[in-house]
Amino acid sequence: MLSPELIELSADNSFAEFKVTPNTHGPLTEEAIFTLLTLPDFDCLFPLEPNIQQAVIQNNRVCGQDDGQFEQFFQIAERRDGSTEVEISEDKMSAQMQLTAAWGGEEVTIQDILKSLKTNNVCMGLSKVKIQTLLKQVTQLQPGKTCRSVIATAKPSVNGINAKLERKVPLARERLLQPQEREDGTVDMRNLGAVIMVKPNDLLMVKHPATQGTKGYNIHGEVLEPLPGKDLKLTDGEGTGLDPANPNHLLAIVAGQPVETEASMKVDDVLNIRDVDVGYGNVDFKGSVLITGDVHEGMVVKSAGDITVMGFVDSSTLIAAGDVIVSKGIIGRQLKDNELSTKIKAKGQICAQFIQYSDLDAQGEILVTKQLLHSNTKTTQKLTVSDANGRRGDLVGGIVNAEKGLNAVVIGATAGTKTQVFCAMNQGDLKTNLKVF
Repeated sequence: MLSPELIELSADNSFAEFKVTPNTHGPLTEEAIFTLLTLPDFDCLFPLEPNIQQAVIQNNRVCGQDDGQFEQFFQIAERRDGSTEVEISEDKMSAQMQLTAAWGGEEVTIQDILKSLKTNNVCMGLSKVKIQTLLKQVTQLQPGKTCRSVIATAKPSVNGINAKLERKVPLARERLLQPQEREDGTVDMRNLGAVIMVKPNDLLMVKHPATQGTKGYNIHGEVLEPLPGKDLKLTDGEGTGLDPANPNHLLAIVAGQPVETEASMKVDDVLNIRDVDVGYGNVDFKGSVLITGDVHEGMVVKSAGDITVMGFVDSSTLIAAGDVIVSKGIIGRQLKDNELSTKIKAKGQICAQFIQYSDLDAQGEILVTKQLLHSNTKTTQKLTVSDANGRRGDLVGGIVNAEKGLNAVVIGATAGTKTQVFCAMNQGDLKTNLKVF
């Protein structure tokens, strides 16, 4: 081991000075010099490895020669103050600070941190607690060791919420999914309650206005503007009007049946009929039609609104500009050449408890709560064959074309009945939907 006398502090205490005579103390190794730096007063200094390597090379080069009798002088270690480093995220939404413990020099102070923050223009979202914790940690570290923490977190802007229209009254089709509760708490599946009707001044729809959102800021204090929500206009329809006291409320101005439109509601005049049979004749009404009984074989019912049938539809034709809702069932028969005796067409939805041997064509969804048997079903939306609890719903036989998908509890039968199902046949739509997942 080299003599401790070969190393001493410089006059200003900034360096460790190594004085060696090659012919007396050589040859040298780097390990021997590093051992000297483990002595008290020197173990906290930063080793200057290039200088140590140079000392070994120069000493050993002249060791045993005439030039080796002369003393050589090297600075092999120095004091270094603690340091700060700030790293800013690419999106300027957070900043990390790294503190390095001093090598025998001045430790990092709060003034050093504040100066570093100012230099890097970090002025928002600072955490006083995290900065104080870092300062405490760095005092407990070995020389040259580091500690790091996120000390500034920005506040992102919050985009506004789009305007939304909330319907406040049920529709006829929803009545089918809400059987009445008996006094003992059980459900009466045969009793679907009163027909949905409104009277003047009933609240039909509420508009929840779009919000502007909340501004944010990055760690440099730059304001981040939110995207405002998209507005949606609430307009009045037939039989409705905006509330003079609150233009975001849509009220009924006549009595009738509420019908949902694309961005509003209307109230249809309602034609009440007990039964549609040969005695009453076919129906073509510029409003909604409410049939409290049945639609008998061979009859035709057309409506500019909804068609609601409280009983059965038997081998008939129903055409509606709105929804077709049948509380009980739609029954048909197979005629010659695979033609079916019942035809239901709606620009809205088709809803019934069970349907058999019928042609169904809807621009909206088709909902069957119990059974859909041997029918030709076409919808640009979704077909659902299920009750509200998802426990019962049989799709057996026929052909299904449902562009937006199918949900049924049971599809097909174990017997020889053929059930054909075509869903999402538009490959472009299918690929787009798959990308979402």
